[in-house]
Amino acid sequence: MKKVLLLTSTLLLLLAGAMFVVSCSSDDEETHNDTSLIGSSWKLYGFGSTNNNEIRKAQPDDRDFSYIIHFQEDGAVSGTTSDNEFSGEYYVEGATISIKNVGSTKMGEIGDGHEYFSALLSCSQYFVSNNRLILYYNNNLNYLLFNRQ
Repeated sequence: MKKVLLLTSTLLLLLAGAMFVVSCSSDDEETHNDTSLIGSSWKLYGFGSTNNNEIRKAQPDDRDFSYIIHFQEDGAVSGTTSDNEFSGEYYVEGATISIKNVGSTKMGEIGDGHEYFSALLSCSQYFVSNNRLILYYNNNLNYLLFNRQ
């Protein structure tokens, strides 16, 4: 009887330990639900390629007001390109994201303004980890890399 009780206690402790490890493992590293974006603001660092994992820094890179995106609680999205402001709506389901119904000011863009805006409108997947946001576009071959503000 003591052996059965000891074996049962050991198994319960191992099971509890395994459940603790599983529950703590991935929440901090990867978040795909919409709460990771709600109320957050991000500044673009650069454009990446999934083929070679190279990242090209967005130009111009010396402006605090360029390449910002805000995800509001009500599903609204807003931000800036290199020279313009935009606003619209974002939709998230799992790791899928879409930015729709976007309007913007129409000043001339400099640097990567047009490429950035086009990528935002065609993004399809997202990934949040360690205060960074990745928005995938171009059939997930390219991505925008943002740092949390």
